[in-house]
Amino acid sequence: HVFKKMIFGIHKSTCILKNPYWLGFAFGLPSRRYIILIIRRKVNDYSGLFPDMLVFMFFFVDKYTLYILFLLIFIFICCIMLTEYNITRGAFFMSQFNEFSGVYSLLLTPFNWDRTLDYKAYEEYVEWQASFKPQHLFAVCGSSEMMELTQEERVKCAGLAVKNSNGIPVFATGNLESDFNAQIEEMKKLEQQGVSGLVFVTRGMCDKPDELYDYLTSLASHTELPVVLYEFPGMHPHCMDSITYGKLAATGKIKGIKDTTCKMPEIEAKIAVQGDSNVLQANIPFLYDSYLKGARGVVATPTSCGADLFVKMWDEFSNGDLEAARKTHQNIIALDNCIDSGFCASAKYLVGLRGVNMKWYTRGNHNLSPARIRSIEVWYDWAKENGILD
Repeated sequence: HVFKKMIFGIHKSTCILKNPYWLGFAFGLPSRRYIILIIRRKVNDYSGLFPDMLVFMFFFVDKYTLYILFLLIFIFICCIMLTEYNITRGAFFMSQFNEFSGVYSLLLTPFNWDRTLDYKAYEEYVEWQASFKPQHLFAVCGSSEMMELTQEERVKCAGLAVKNSNGIPVFATGNLESDFNAQIEEMKKLEQQGVSGLVFVTRGMCDKPDELYDYLTSLASHTELPVVLYEFPGMHPHCMDSITYGKLAATGKIKGIKDTTCKMPEIEAKIAVQGDSNVLQANIPFLYDSYLKGARGVVATPTSCGADLFVKMWDEFSNGDLEAARKTHQNIIALDNCIDSGFCASAKYLVGLRGVNMKWYTRGNHNLSPARIRSIEVWYDWAKENGILD
């Protein structure tokens, strides 16, 4: 209504648009020409895109040009507001996370044909994993075949991971020994190697929540490092109830948990009590759904050979680009299906195809048949052709 009156020559100043950042005025003149004044208000703009400033623009136009100018101004302001909205949305998602959130890339353990550790290949592999810039590296994990490694091997792998991580924080499991005092001893050795945090497995105690709580808090009292819990499927029962996790998170010592329940109701129950800690997702099908519900990171087997995809999805989600994150999740599903059969030998073979000098040998009973090997090769060729992996 104001715009219509102004066009037909009401000769007075009229405010024609207003939001927290912009003011616009049009001044009608007797000659039916118009002066348009746009003022950019001072903005406390955290994005850095627009410094604090005032901008005055004067236009002397006829009536028809005025229509075009207002249309262009409207489009311009909509673009600015959309940009600021997207930045704000990204800031909102980022504000939910902390230094223990994000992608934890798992580290495989390379072996020679005689199943001795190939430490040279391990160092090359750690550097390769670190090149994707995940938020953390997880050495001495299930994917590392940690139950098949000696304590000496575990400690050495953790130290080499720190040495070759290019500054990315390294976490390592510290409570695999059966004796409590031996666990403390291994924790101290890992600390001396320079790890940034320790991981405690639940040790098959999840059917005794009170005993589990006492055990984990007591063990955590013997280190100054942050602790992430791991529902390790190799020791049953391994899935912790949300009440116990909430109590542990409330201590402030426990910074997160690798949830392996693979059930959305149980994932959501932990998220509801996580507080300042981090529910870290292991299940790939529910990864995107769990992010939407409030999970704060991922610790999953395909990060061992496709960390770049997980970092891409995390960056997209944490910056508020949900549609892009959803599409990247679809590619992660395809990767997961590719390596699911015969893991972790399948992941090692894919790492080798991607350029790291790693053989697929394991200390378990894994075996890759010629047909299985060919299926991984075909999938990798498809992934490269479609720009999913390099």
